[in-house]
Amino acid sequence: MTNKKEEVKGKKEEVLPSTANTLSYQALYQNGLMQVKEDYFSQSYLLGDVNYQTVGLEDKGAIIEKYSDLINSLDDQTNFQLTIFNKRLNLEKFRQSVLYEEKEDGYDSYRKELNRMMNQNLDSGENNFSAVKLITFGRKDSNPKQAYRSLSQIGEYFKSGFSEIDARFESLAGENRVNLLADMLRGEHHLPFSYRDLTRSGQTTRHFIAPNLLDFKNKNYLQINDRLLQIVYVRDYGMELGDQFIRDLMQGDLELIVSLHAQSSTKADAMKKLRTKKTLMESQKIGEQQKLARTGIYLEKVGHVLESNIDEAEELLKTMTETGDKLFQTVFLIGVFGQDEEELKQALDTIQQVAGSNDLMIDKLPYMQEAAFNSLLPFGCDFL
Repeated sequence: MTNKKEEVKGKKEEVLPSTANTLSYQALYQNGLMQVKEDYFSQSYLLGDVNYQTVGLEDKGAIIEKYSDLINSLDDQTNFQLTIFNKRLNLEKFRQSVLYEEKEDGYDSYRKELNRMMNQNLDSGENNFSAVKLITFGRKDSNPKQAYRSLSQIGEYFKSGFSEIDARFESLAGENRVNLLADMLRGEHHLPFSYRDLTRSGQTTRHFIAPNLLDFKNKNYLQINDRLLQIVYVRDYGMELGDQFIRDLMQGDLELIVSLHAQSSTKADAMKKLRTKKTLMESQKIGEQQKLARTGIYLEKVGHVLESNIDEAEELLKTMTETGDKLFQTVFLIGVFGQDEEELKQALDTIQQVAGSNDLMIDKLPYMQEAAFNSLLPFGCDFL
């Protein structure tokens, strides 16, 4: 690989106490390859929108099937990470980019009306967020050159698949990846990054991404400059997690980062784990029935979520046997921003309400915020 590594060996130890050291990766190359650990690498891709809400049932089925085929193409050595950054727009900057300039050509009355409607939407809080979607692949490899080749092959396969459903899928170069990470952690308080800056400064890409302050003193959240970020996880969800929950979250008027990690198991391991989980859930069901029986009540079916999960496990076992679909180990993280503890609490309440309406449970990650923070960011690695 012709790209030079961003750090010189021995220089990393000189920045030990800095916030930059909190970012758990070693190097980020100009071609976008990130060296997360000595033998672990990742590559990120920007994912465009596929609005299957407005297409017919046949097209919707084809889109969902394509997603399933792509995910199932990954081997058990590859970590798949979907990251969605729902960022609040700078309204004045956004206005300048979308409002129509008057040209005195006889059409200004139409421009004024369109501008009025857009300003009204902005002032009422509609469309004040922009969602950036990323897919990051991570895997172990012996060296950067081999890792780049392997990850690029995966990316090309996904790009070809997404092109069939008219979805944009673009590899992020190193500069794009640094700037996007800086957007997440520093908002608009950073200058555009280039590798020329890196050469002149003698620093690492982490210095351009890291905020001035990262504080993990509180067990349930961290402080990033003058804002707070709390990372929670989704637990007790079914065997298949649809995207309705994510769509509902994006409508919650919250600035947040969502990351879903998924890694497949070998078919033998997957079937064994699934049968074990089904047996445990059936044992739990019997336990619930026995408790009720002692009070004189007998119900063939107990909690809706438990019954649904047992049925899903049975259906999934059948599907995996017939189609060869894979079972994925998943970690679903949500990081929500707030200006203070009160705003953070309100945001978390909103997330829990949205989760509840989708039959999901949200749980905190006390004393694990630093590992959760690095897992939330699109590094392609689950540190939890």
